[in-house]
Amino acid sequence: MRFWWWGCANENLSSVEMQLIDLMIEQLIPGGSVVIPAPELCDFQLPPPRVSVPSVFQAFTSVSTYDRLMHSFGKSYADLVRMLLRQIDNPPDWVCFPRDESHIEQILAYATKNNMAVIPFGVGTSVCGAVR
Repeated sequence: MRFWWWGCANENLSSVEMQLIDLMIEQLIPGGSVVIPAPELCDFQLPPPRVSVPSVFQAFTSVSTYDRLMHSFGKSYADLVRMLLRQIDNPPDWVCFPRDESHIEQILAYATKNNMAVIPFGVGTSVCGAVR
């Protein structure tokens, strides 16, 4: 999955779809638009996590650049612009992938004890700016 926008990295628009987009751009933006290259993981220098992942969570927690970027925003237009501009002000420190209810209970108990925020992510398709 693309960390910065919809779809899988190996999927692209067809030439017909690209032509339709070009036609729309011509009508909406006479003279053309600004082309910004798609972001790459190497474009981002995220700050290190502020807290180390406890050993009890390491089997289902990631601090990788990809996972942290993927969970930084949803898929709204504003989120796309932030990714294209490489503006990631507050990436999550960890991304947990709990496998069962006990993992969720452990995460919430740890967060409560340590005054940490937990942000449910779901599938990350928010188009209204709800993922931040």
